[in-house]
Amino acid sequence: MSIKICDAIMGSGKSSAAIQYMNDHPNQKFIYISSFLDEAARIRLACPRLNFQEPRKDIPKYNFRKIIHSQQLISDGENIASTHQMFTRYADDLIENIKKWEYVLIIDETVDVLYPSDISIEDLNILEKSECVMREGNFISKSPDFEYRRGNFRQFFDIAKGKQLIEIEETKSNSSVFYWLFSKELLLAFKDVYVLTYMFDCQIMKYGFDLMGVEFEKIGIKLDENGAYQFCDHTEYIPDYTLHLSQKIHIFDNKKINCIGEDYYALSHHWYSKAEKNGDIKTLKNHMSNFFKHYNKDKNAERRLWATFKDCVGILRSEGFYRNFIAFNERATNKYRNRDVLAYCVNVFMNPNEKKFLSQQGIDIRENEYALSVMLQWIWRSAIRDGKEIWIYIPSKRMRNLLLEWIASVEGRNVSVCTEYNVKPVLDTSKQDTKKRRRRSKIKIRSLK
Repeated sequence: MSIKICDAIMGSGKSSAAIQYMNDHPNQKFIYISSFLDEAARIRLACPRLNFQEPRKDIPKYNFRKIIHSQQLISDGENIASTHQMFTRYADDLIENIKKWEYVLIIDETVDVLYPSDISIEDLNILEKSECVMREGNFISKSPDFEYRRGNFRQFFDIAKGKQLIEIEETKSNSSVFYWLFSKELLLAFKDVYVLTYMFDCQIMKYGFDLMGVEFEKIGIKLDENGAYQFCDHTEYIPDYTLHLSQKIHIFDNKKINCIGEDYYALSHHWYSKAEKNGDIKTLKNHMSNFFKHYNKDKNAERRLWATFKDCVGILRSEGFYRNFIAFNERATNKYRNRDVLAYCVNVFMNPNEKKFLSQQGIDIRENEYALSVMLQWIWRSAIRDGKEIWIYIPSKRMRNLLLEWIASVEGRNVSVCTEYNVKPVLDTSKQDTKKRRRRSKIKIRSLK
């Protein structure tokens, strides 16, 4: 078997190539994994001869559980279109049938092979004392001879079939948090695996592969003589529209409105935890309203889109952009391709617990690239995915720099950005203070308008 990473920029035809590949191999068995149910439905419609099935939770025969229905579909050798969430529930008891039917796995956008568990240390201690699980350092596994059939730990042991639990020390306390690590044996049971993504080397899935010792190869996209997208063994293809991104992506360059993001950590999740008390949230709301209603007053509300952390939406929502939110890490959906006025009010950092643990395992973490990849996926939910112009407000100076540098690198040119940051977050509480800050501002980022 082989694991192939189709690492290509958004809009290069990865999904189209996957659909073409499946239609060209009607006798092959496929499991196609995407982020959303509507994308799974799209695959079913795009590959009619393959008769893709979607796991359901409304069938009494399978106890109204999608995972049990999934097990039966795999046992029957059906082609399956499902979601990332369901894929993380796959366990080692599927290995025999996956090998039997020689399934090919296609994953649209990376799936987290390292993801949180809600088990408590108290519950884990009970399981250890009962010898239901065994520990080796930070790694905890189900005891091989133990079978759990019913009870309060059913969901835990459903997931534990083949997966390891990892104990990670919480960065701000002496307590522990727990993560599941996907089963390497299950992954290697597939005939082949294709992962469709961009900037794979900084993704959690890549770090999980490093942790498990999983090898992979990079592939790319090409256009054949009929204009159809195909997988290929080289990665040189770049869509023509990316050569003119600086003419398509208009990054809002306004010192007054951008000054709130001067601090390196401004608009991070930790920043939001304090921002409501010190007045920064009110300031950010005003800046967003100004950007949407005054600087883009010719564009109606249906064209707007903005992002923050999910648990911060309530404090940042305001009239004029109340219903235009999608999560800062949204990916793999085409619902918002008509939106061209955007506000990305987030400064992305890796989960500190995961970062610390992975670093301790000797894995090279690329946090800036990770932050950029998350932002790019969000931006490409908008009209830019169709090559249309967009106007975007990115208050975080760090995130703005990352985008500017990336655009320049894609276009093959150099760009000069200021990498000096204020030590403390800037407050925008009065016109007088603003004038003082503007005089001492060190912002040197040039507009891409």
